[in-house]
Amino acid sequence: MLWTLYIAAAVASAPAQAFDPCVPAEDGWISARLQADKRFAGLLAAAEAHRLQIVITEVIRDKAVTLTTHSYRAGVEYYYPASAIKTFASVTALRELALLKMDRETPVAICKGSAKKCTTTRDRSNQPGEKITLGHEIRKMQIVSDNGAFNRLYDFVGHAAMNTSLVPLGFPSLRFGHRLSTRETAEQHRHTPAMELRPARGKGDVVKIPERTSEYVPASHGVPNTLVGSGVKVDGKIVEGPKEFEGRNGVLLCDMQRLTIGLVMPEHGPDLGLSAADREFLVGTMTIDPKASQNPVFRDPAETEDRFKPMLPGMLKVLPRSRIRYINKAGKAFGFHVENAYIEDTASGRAYFVAATVYANKDGILDDDRYDYADVTEPFYAHLGELLARTWTP
Repeated sequence: MLWTLYIAAAVASAPAQAFDPCVPAEDGWISARLQADKRFAGLLAAAEAHRLQIVITEVIRDKAVTLTTHSYRAGVEYYYPASAIKTFASVTALRELALLKMDRETPVAICKGSAKKCTTTRDRSNQPGEKITLGHEIRKMQIVSDNGAFNRLYDFVGHAAMNTSLVPLGFPSLRFGHRLSTRETAEQHRHTPAMELRPARGKGDVVKIPERTSEYVPASHGVPNTLVGSGVKVDGKIVEGPKEFEGRNGVLLCDMQRLTIGLVMPEHGPDLGLSAADREFLVGTMTIDPKASQNPVFRDPAETEDRFKPMLPGMLKVLPRSRIRYINKAGKAFGFHVENAYIEDTASGRAYFVAATVYANKDGILDDDRYDYADVTEPFYAHLGELLARTWTP
């Protein structure tokens, strides 16, 4: 039985968390570099409208490794983390599997709806065997941001544990309110189906995870401006008024960056409670080019490395790909484009952790799938990647 089933009723409503952006006050390091490059002028002039926030941590390798963090508008307003939040789901699922003493490639069976028998077991993308496994869901999710994979991890862990299990590790701003790309009510998002973990014969007992309904209510995000946009498209019509993001997924940039530090440089970040094997597995999924993946194999021409590593096009103007180590999880949704990455010049060892968000939605309408990624956010990340890579060269 999952440890999360033992969450006491007393914690059904989350205590309010003190707002703590966990980054030092702005020291001008980021803003000075952006202001010196005219390509950032438009965004800087409208930073509030674009909800622009950046946290960059320099990795300085001398006699010892030191980390120095700089921020720009970090935590001043709400941003939607989109798929960048998915790495938290991977960490939580791997921790749950370890507690159950289950391998990440243990076959999983899922019950549809309230069915008493779990009959959904097949994933044709998982070769060989075509079995659903949580390890394979993590691969799909981290490499090409598969939303269905995220939803299966969410169902495995459960709504309450998604919100509570990492808070003791130092991530108080983390909020999970919903699955991704589903049309469900808040109540439906709190409900998760039954599952079974079915080890091969002789390798352990079947672990049954019951159908659950969470009573846990996450605290508010604790940051201003959770109302976004000027209208929402509903059933083909525009409804005037902003979209409310209170109750939706959220996490501060600083917490997101600390997660990546804990994965890439565990001696300098929070203890995530992962085995070395699980940590290395997860970092590997965050590193690989989709076209280089052997399981699963991605054949969609749109599933390119440039799409999922948004600073890479700019970095390639400075360095050959062979010198760039790029570990990340990015995301796009509702006009928000978010990046959470570790980038390194392997020749010099110079590196940065970069967490950033920028919002671009010229018409102000949410849920119309008409956002300004190509014109605003993608060029921003490409320019930022180039700017940072040039600091590594003479």
